[in-house]
Amino acid sequence: MDIEDGTAWWESRLLVLCAGAARLQRPKAIVFLATMGDSGPGVYRGWAPPADLLGQLLARPDLASAYHRAMLKYRQAQEPPASLRTDHERYSFIPERLLAAEVGQEFEVHGNQRLVTVARLDELFEPVLRRAAADVDATPGTSES
Repeated sequence: MDIEDGTAWWESRLLVLCAGAARLQRPKAIVFLATMGDSGPGVYRGWAPPADLLGQLLARPDLASAYHRAMLKYRQAQEPPASLRTDHERYSFIPERLLAAEVGQEFEVHGNQRLVTVARLDELFEPVLRRAAADVDATPGTSES
C-alpha cells in the first residue's frame, strides 16, 4: 500500500481493508510504501499481518465503535438484502461493505477522517510494523524464507 505523501489513505479506509484481509486471511501481509522527501516515491516503510494492523486500528475508540456496530449488523442479519447478494463475490464482502457504510457515515460524511501520513503510520503501527524486508515469494522452511 502506497500512502504516497500522506494524502492518499484515510484511517477509516485502512480499517476496512485490514478487516477484510484479516477475516479472509489474505493477503498475508500489507507492505507500506511512502513518498519520502529527496528519496522520492515508493520508499519502503515496513510490513505487518492484517490482523495485527486491525488490532492497532481498533485501539482507536471511534474506529472500534464503528467496527463493532458493523459486525453486530452483520450478525443480526439473517438474510442479506438482495442488493448485497447479487453474486457470490459481492456477497462474500458483506461485513466489509457494512463497515465501509459505518465509517463512511461516521467519518467521511462528517469530516472526521484522519489521513495516514508517515508520522501517523509510525504512531499507529510501531508495535507491529516489521521494518526488515521480506521475500514474499520465498518457499516456507527453506533458506529463502
